[in-house]
Amino acid sequence: MERKQILFRDKMSVKRVLINSIWFGVIPKLSTVINVLMLPFITPYLSPEDYGVWGLISSYVGIALSVASLGLFVHLTNFYYEYKSHYNLAWSRLLYLILVASAVVAAVTFILLFFSFDNFSVGERTLLCMLAVVPILFDANGLLAKHIFPLRNKPKPLVLRNLVASLAGICSSFISIYFFRIGFYGFVIGLAVASLMNFILFIDPIWIKEKIVPKRDHSMHRIKEWISISLPAIPHALGFLFLTSSSRIVMNFYGVSINDIGIYTNGYTIGDYVNVGAAAVVTAFLPQLQLAYRQNRFNDFRKLYFFSQGISIFAIVFAVIWMPDLYRLLIRNPQFHEGIRVAQYACFANAVFPLYVFLSSVCFIEKNTKQLLWLVFVPGILNVMLCIICIPIWGYRAALFTTIFSYWTQVLIPFFVKFYNHTVKLWMPQKYQLLLLLLTLSALLVLSNMLSQINTTYKFIVSIALLGLLCNFLKNFAKYKVL
Repeated sequence: MERKQILFRDKMSVKRVLINSIWFGVIPKLSTVINVLMLPFITPYLSPEDYGVWGLISSYVGIALSVASLGLFVHLTNFYYEYKSHYNLAWSRLLYLILVASAVVAAVTFILLFFSFDNFSVGERTLLCMLAVVPILFDANGLLAKHIFPLRNKPKPLVLRNLVASLAGICSSFISIYFFRIGFYGFVIGLAVASLMNFILFIDPIWIKEKIVPKRDHSMHRIKEWISISLPAIPHALGFLFLTSSSRIVMNFYGVSINDIGIYTNGYTIGDYVNVGAAAVVTAFLPQLQLAYRQNRFNDFRKLYFFSQGISIFAIVFAVIWMPDLYRLLIRNPQFHEGIRVAQYACFANAVFPLYVFLSSVCFIEKNTKQLLWLVFVPGILNVMLCIICIPIWGYRAALFTTIFSYWTQVLIPFFVKFYNHTVKLWMPQKYQLLLLLLTLSALLVLSNMLSQINTTYKFIVSIALLGLLCNFLKNFAKYKVL
């Protein structure tokens, strides 16, 4: 391979990845920005109870979404590289299986939700359940799009369609809440509209242009083989729900007030908005990290990780410092201001997301999906157990610490699991750097929370210093001198 082809040998390659980061991560989050800017207008017409009900609905639907695809998405990237020009035939068969499985899961979810909200009338429950299962029924096209366009380094077809669908959902939510005053129903309607629009918009680029259409596979042997590989991805996906949503379900089980659940949901939602930087950079890196690992360029793989992890940390620290000010500016309902601490801890809980992406990518490449259970499912189960123990004692605030502790156990997995111990050694021979990451995050969690309480003038000074450090970090990476 020529030197000019190797990853990040010049500044132009860094520039290209940063531009893709903006397209894949920042521009799609314009809808998130609009959602945030919408908060001052809708929060006066929402209560913690509305957020509490919405938090429970989204938790149960989220669990259904994690099961609906049967984990078959794990084959998409591998089939793209393995089948090359004929990948669309394999993807068509996967699409058919995903659509069928989604319909079955949607039907089961409808029944479960119908009997879960027995405090509503039959008509209200029927309408609520019909709207709630729409994202489950129409997730398949978006799932394929999330893989094909990053693999081809074509962000625009993915980003612009997702943006249009998201904006349609936001408008629906805003109209429902601001004008019709229907509370949490507005969130459910918005998600349903966005999901349906997303499915429709990707019919042309995927079904027509890429010729990926639902195609029944008559080979049961092949279907069983695919599912046997993909099934471990289901508990993997469930693990994310156990990490993010189990706390709300446990709260409801223990009779924690719906208002406290609403405050927690509001804070966690705001905290999730902050992870734009990490998601953007890692998404832009997906083709590069795939090629780097497949071509045994482990040094490049390591440098990609350090870069994305560094960007994530900068974004999180900056957001946590300014979180109280953001709440006062955006959340025009004092009842929600207790969620500031939740939002700050939610930011740091997701600080190890880049590490997860790089570790899980190796599992997908090696087709050793059973190892995914260690990454998220085990921490997820740990979070559920800790929530069951701690929430009855300390209430919803206990979930802040159980969640962040459970997320951060991912850093320790390469020290105890043979598979990750071996693969991490390939691209990070000095594993103590992971322990250094854990210590750094712990120190920054305390420091940034302290800085969030200082005078606004001093916050500006600290922010300028952070931007200076970020510019220096980017400059060093452009010279191929990472850390």
